[in-house]
Amino acid sequence: MQPVVVTEGLTKKFGRTKAVLDLDLTLESGDYLALVGRPDSGKSTILHLLLDLVHPTSGRTRVVGFDSTRAAYLIRRNVGWVPAHVVPPRRLTIEGWLDRMRSYRRSKIDSSLRTQVIPQLDAALTDNLTELSPAELGIVALVGALQKEPELLLLDEAIIGMQPHEDLRDDLVNDFRSRGGTILMTSRDLATAGATADRVGLLDSGSLIATGTIDQLRQLGRQRLEIVFESDPREDIFEASPSVVGAVVQGNIARVLVHGQTEPVVEIARLNGAKEIILHESGVDELVTDLKNLGLAS
Repeated sequence: MQPVVVTEGLTKKFGRTKAVLDLDLTLESGDYLALVGRPDSGKSTILHLLLDLVHPTSGRTRVVGFDSTRAAYLIRRNVGWVPAHVVPPRRLTIEGWLDRMRSYRRSKIDSSLRTQVIPQLDAALTDNLTELSPAELGIVALVGALQKEPELLLLDEAIIGMQPHEDLRDDLVNDFRSRGGTILMTSRDLATAGATADRVGLLDSGSLIATGTIDQLRQLGRQRLEIVFESDPREDIFEASPSVVGAVVQGNIARVLVHGQTEPVVEIARLNGAKEIILHESGVDELVTDLKNLGLAS
C-alpha cells in the first residue's frame, strides 16, 4: 500500500522568506501526526502545499496517490480539511453549507452524520451559520470534512478552537481513526498535540527539526524539576546524576535542570526527603531553543 502523503525536498519561498525548507515527510495509512511550531514556522503553509492552495518553489508532493501540482482537484475530493479560521459563506444555513462542501466529492454521500452531530450543538440544520459560535463552526466544518469519507484529514490549528465541544470532537476524530483514517494536524501547543496525536513533528523556520512521541521529544530537550524537601538538602546531592545539567538549592527547595531521564533524579530526591516534585514541562519555544542549543536539531 502506498503512503498517504509523501513530500521530497518540499520548499516554499515568499520572496526572501523561506516558509518551508526541504521538507521530507511520509505519512502511512492510519498515522496521526501533529506538526508543532511557533507562529510563522511553516505549519499552515505545509497543509496549503499538500492541497495545492499555494504552489511549491521546488520539491515533490504526492497526496492520496496524486501529484499535488497536477491533480489537485482529485486530492481535494479525497482529503478533508478544517482550516485554522473557519469563515463560512454568509446567508447560508448549516445544511446549505454542508451540501456545498459535500458537492466537492462528486459522489453520493451519506448525510446521516450531520443529523447525528448537529443536534448535539443545540442547533438545527436550518439555522443560519451566523448564529453559531467559532467552536460550533469548527465542529460543523469537521462534519463537512468527514462526510466526504476522506482518506486524509487535515486539521490546521483546529483542535483547540473546538475545545468547548472537545468530547464531540474527539468522538468524531476517533471514529475516523477507527476506520483507518490518516490525520495531519498543526498546533502551537505542544501539550495538546502530544496528548492528541501519536507522533509530533517539531518545526522551526520552515524546517522539520525533530519527530517522535511527546516523551521522546521532551527527553531530547532539557526538563525542569522543582523539588520541595522536608528540610534543607545538601547542595551537592545531585552531582552523582549525569543527567543533571544544573541545580540551585534555596532553603528547602531545589530547582534542577535535567537533560535525559528524570527518574534517577527523582530517586535521589526521594532518598533525601523530598515531599513534593513538580515537573515543569517545556513548551514549544523552550524545546526548539533547547534542541538548537544542544545541537540536536536535524
